[in-house]
Amino acid sequence: MLSDIQNFLDELKIKNNSPQTIERYKQTLIEFYQFLKKDSKEISRDDIHNYLIFLNEKGLQKSTIALKLAILKSFFKFLLKQKRININPTIGFSVKKEKKLPVFLSEEEMKTILEKAQSIDKAILELLYATGMRVSELCSLNLDDINWEKRIIKVRGKGGKERFVIFNESAEKALKSYLTQTNRSHRPADSVNKIALFTINGKRITRNQVYKIVRKYLKTERKGPHVLRHTFATHLLNRGADLVSVKELLGHADIKTTQKYTHVTIEHLKKIYKQTHPRA
Repeated sequence: MLSDIQNFLDELKIKNNSPQTIERYKQTLIEFYQFLKKDSKEISRDDIHNYLIFLNEKGLQKSTIALKLAILKSFFKFLLKQKRININPTIGFSVKKEKKLPVFLSEEEMKTILEKAQSIDKAILELLYATGMRVSELCSLNLDDINWEKRIIKVRGKGGKERFVIFNESAEKALKSYLTQTNRSHRPADSVNKIALFTINGKRITRNQVYKIVRKYLKTERKGPHVLRHTFATHLLNRGADLVSVKELLGHADIKTTQKYTHVTIEHLKKIYKQTHPRA
């Protein structure tokens, strides 16, 4: 049982999954086996069914249950490939997710936030809004990832995939101001050395520290940095950007992931229509 989990986690590491993803898979699988108290070879479809009922009775959101089921599907697919089991008990199971539109800020709200923020807060908020990058991508940025002349940044996304994102003049000014305040040049003397872009107390900034910074400024129901990623994508589409370009900027592997923002823009258009059409 534990060896099955560890072998699966080792496989995830080989495939360059993030430490956060691996930990989430680990906790889900441990919880699953603690519920069933069975060996992998003994688990049946009825066991999967009972586990899903258990999760539902705990009051978990459908999206959370769907994620746990996806982890189990991946795990048992691995066990089948390794010939640890003869039949995959998760085949045929699915959970209908609750469709939630991404939470985003208006252009006026973003303007107010960016005018209020100072120093490292401003640099981080400006960069997240200008690029739509993920928190993990921001935390891993080094000084030599930035091409100041072309205003592009090399980021390392999910699965270690690299892409380039564009930043604007406002983000550039905020970044250079932050680096000046911390007595660092915006041009690293030695590009071989990986000098962290954002640091707190001399150490590379962490995800939790970024979350704390962002939450100080957001007044939405969801206050994580991902709201700024949603805002970035929504504002681009509202102003006429095409879906494929937004997909590339966000680093999505599948355009279906990006399409959720079209629902947001449609709702935005409906709102404007109702406010402005004389017969709406």
